[in-house]
Amino acid sequence: MSRLHIGQIGCGVWGLNILRDLKALGAQVCVVDMSADARAAAHTLGAQTFDCLEQMPPVDGIVVATPASSHADVINQCLIRQVPVFSEKPFTLDLASAEALAAKAPDRLFVMHVWRYHPGVEVLRDLVSVQKYGPVEWIRTMRANWTSPRTDVDSIWTMLPHDISILQEVLGFIPEPTAAFAEHNAGVANGIVAVLGGSPRAVIETSTRFENKRREIRVHCADAVLVLQGTDTPEINIHRLDENAPLEPISERFPVSSRSALLRELETFLDYLRGGPSPKTGMNEALKITRTILALRKMAGLDD
Repeated sequence: MSRLHIGQIGCGVWGLNILRDLKALGAQVCVVDMSADARAAAHTLGAQTFDCLEQMPPVDGIVVATPASSHADVINQCLIRQVPVFSEKPFTLDLASAEALAAKAPDRLFVMHVWRYHPGVEVLRDLVSVQKYGPVEWIRTMRANWTSPRTDVDSIWTMLPHDISILQEVLGFIPEPTAAFAEHNAGVANGIVAVLGGSPRAVIETSTRFENKRREIRVHCADAVLVLQGTDTPEINIHRLDENAPLEPISERFPVSSRSALLRELETFLDYLRGGPSPKTGMNEALKITRTILALRKMAGLDD
């Protein structure tokens, strides 16, 4: 198997995780970052480093891991190279640039939505698709922690795309937005409660005002509630009504693979570069996610 050459643009906190996994998958990586500290950290992990994109040698594919507000401009620069691009979410912050990028590279630009590769989310998808516990009536997601290390965009842009992509993976579609309410602190939006669809209905809550980190997906089916908690949980908890003791549910556990979602996501991109299937989030879906975020932000009074 030939060794792939990957260009990685940006190597901050999350970018270091991407670089680690690309190296673990056997890729040769060139990192571009203006920060000398970031380049030094990348060099320690075995990457070639450069301070501008023009210096980067020819590569088979590019991963974009810069701050969210720079994604559209960086992607435009990367597309000149005529190789596939895998961008961290959100790939853009407005519909006009999203549509322009999709038109420019409809078949070689993809967006990284790591939760679509989470083994637990895929198990939820499989259980829902066969209706083992009846049809889905509600799906609720919670994503909360204290503050955010990202300052170029508000935390809604950072957190909400995860949960919308989870809806796509579990339900097979993204319900239409119906209502949204923003949380503010010191004049800054730092959370949202969003409602989508009706049957099934989805409720998403994100916030950076929770003292403890919380990640939870609850799928309320007709005959059971399926719960995935945390990012590294080894199981899905399934709770059903016990007709003989209705105050205590019958609970069971469904095992989940512990394989890293990020590693699986990057592995998919490398396999695609070798001729395999494309990553899950192509431009049609990326545009739908962008439109959904923008609609919910407008409903919440965040954007004009």
